[in-house]
Amino acid sequence: MRLLHIVINHLTPFGTEYFNMPTKEEIQGMVGAPLERNAKSLATGDGTTDDAAALNTLFNTATERNIVFGKGTYKVNTQVITTTAGARLRITCDPNAKILTNSAFAVATNGIIRIENAAYLEIDGLNFEGNAATTALSKSPTSNANYGIYILNCDVVKIVNCSFTNIVRAALRIEGCDDVWIDRNYVPGTLNYAFDIWSCNRVICTRNIVSGNGLAQSPNALTDDIGQTPGIMFVQCTKVICAMNQITNFRNTATKADGCTTVLYLKNTVSEFGKDGIKVMSYNPSAGVVGNPIGSRCIIAQNTIENFRGWESDGAANINVFECEDVQVVNNTINGGQTMLNSPYENGIFIVNGTGTLVTKRVIVDGNIISACGGPAIQMARVSNTSIRKNKITNYMTRLTASYLGGINIDNSSHLEILDNILFNETAPVQDAMGIRTTICTNVRIKRNKVQLYDYHGIYVQVKQGTSEYLDISDNTINEGENTPMVITGDTVMGTVRVCNIDGNTIINDTLGGDLVEFNMNFITFNLLTMRNHSSIALTSATNALRMHRTGTGGVDKMDMTGFNWAGTATPPLFTYRPTEVFNGVMGRVVLPANVTNNNGTANTIADVTGLSFPVKAGVKYYFRFQIFYTAAATTTGSRWSINGPGITTLHYRSDYTLTTVSRTPNESLTGYNLPAASNATSGTTGSNDAVIEGIIQPSADGTLIARFASEVASSAIVALAGISFVEYKIIT
Repeated sequence: MRLLHIVINHLTPFGTEYFNMPTKEEIQGMVGAPLERNAKSLATGDGTTDDAAALNTLFNTATERNIVFGKGTYKVNTQVITTTAGARLRITCDPNAKILTNSAFAVATNGIIRIENAAYLEIDGLNFEGNAATTALSKSPTSNANYGIYILNCDVVKIVNCSFTNIVRAALRIEGCDDVWIDRNYVPGTLNYAFDIWSCNRVICTRNIVSGNGLAQSPNALTDDIGQTPGIMFVQCTKVICAMNQITNFRNTATKADGCTTVLYLKNTVSEFGKDGIKVMSYNPSAGVVGNPIGSRCIIAQNTIENFRGWESDGAANINVFECEDVQVVNNTINGGQTMLNSPYENGIFIVNGTGTLVTKRVIVDGNIISACGGPAIQMARVSNTSIRKNKITNYMTRLTASYLGGINIDNSSHLEILDNILFNETAPVQDAMGIRTTICTNVRIKRNKVQLYDYHGIYVQVKQGTSEYLDISDNTINEGENTPMVITGDTVMGTVRVCNIDGNTIINDTLGGDLVEFNMNFITFNLLTMRNHSSIALTSATNALRMHRTGTGGVDKMDMTGFNWAGTATPPLFTYRPTEVFNGVMGRVVLPANVTNNNGTANTIADVTGLSFPVKAGVKYYFRFQIFYTAAATTTGSRWSINGPGITTLHYRSDYTLTTVSRTPNESLTGYNLPAASNATSGTTGSNDAVIEGIIQPSADGTLIARFASEVASSAIVALAGISFVEYKIIT
């Protein structure tokens, strides 16, 4: 029987899911004209007489039957059971009818009411009161009679509009059924499960209201195992839809799917839970089978999850996915409810694979709103083909313990993109919290993110050993941090990045300490490293715009630097490095970021070409070549071009620049700064002239080597042109 017609399509990045429920006509046509029996034809319903024998007779009379419970209380002190194969059973109830068991009886089989092997089962409007008041409270009671209703090996099951109170083990245990629909039921204050669903083919669980009593327990009594099962549990089912439910007040996980092939959690409201809000994971009983089925996938979309209470230990999450091949977590709203500095540790979204062979084929985390988490807002490990985009994250990492984790924290993963996310803290997080952190990852893109008010690093990337085709950190904005905004570092074993782009990032910071961008090149080789159009605004205490260093093996084969800009009361040097071997043989390039004019009122007054420079270290030999294009106010205005820098041990250079359209002014064998002393007399044209300064320098002190120029005529402008004027340099030690 497949009357529920559950359809879960392969999903677009935003998800497309739908399912059709059976119509009233379909149900009536399938059931036919059953024998209708009023429960009071045999049972008393007086609340004191044991009606179990009468109900057993009713449940086992004819294969097609409609049992109607009229107003009254039907007490059962022993199990009610039917095992008739192929039966079609409908149970409907008056709103004032109730089945009651208040004895701590024990039976050899599970369930106070047990129904097996039916072709069709519908229970509508049943009010069931269990025996929690007289049964010892335990996570694993010796008598599983504490299940309310146990349904086994039926074709179609429909449980609607029922209420279950005073339940110890589970209101519903459903196992081995084909199509299951659990809709609009009410389970308040259960001590363990509300619904426990095992090995069913297709399950729809919708519009139920369930709650545990987890918060009634002491939050510090972590050894107390009362109430530690999930509220709604699915185990080894083929397709599961859990939608529009309200799940609250469970000391452990609110809802969990173990070992299911396809799972959809949609538009649920989950609150006041002690460990995980929504959890999808591999099935791993002590006996054995490990891992979700091949092809397993889950979609967790448009849920509201709030107020994690943290009765359990570390490692909890509002959304927790373990070992699933295709994962989509989209458009959820998560409020961890953590405002204290010593708040419990929990992740917003946690997606991880174990150390086995399972490979995640796709992970999409898109459009979620995540706030007030004690730990990272998004935490992943051992995943691949992952897209984290357009999430809004506020007030993360509120826990007091130092952890060096990020609002987005990804470990040991590959083919990762982190795009267009906003990470914002209203107040600075404690204990070294980062914005975006990836460690031991390959092929990473971090683009167009905004990170504000972090405690350690805005963006931190650790490159994995082996080869990455690319690392792209571009167009991000990092604001108001307390340490180096951007750090790129290596693993403990050599890794290679073929192309690394650090382009178009902006750092805005009033209290920055340390460097803007730091490369710790231990065990990393970059075949091509480009750093372009990097801006820093309102700096007060930055040490370096860029710092490169290492203590082990690593370096750069080819580097391109263009358009580093900064402004503020502290203007850091462009970059420093140590040791010098990091740059041996590597050509660096700086392009003039803005036009520079010399129209001094005194002729032949030399001045810096501001922005056309590079840092030098004492005792290191450099080759350099300045290529400068310039305009002149008139062809009768000449110029001179030279360099300036720190103290020198060795300096040998030459220069030449335009004199006419067919000749140049050469200056050879120059060994001092600001030479030659005089300008030439003309320029070739007003709009297109060029100068070249080329040589070798070994400074005796740290400093900056910068191009200089003068106009031969007072107040007649010579203009060095931005964007096409540049300097190239490399260490030749």
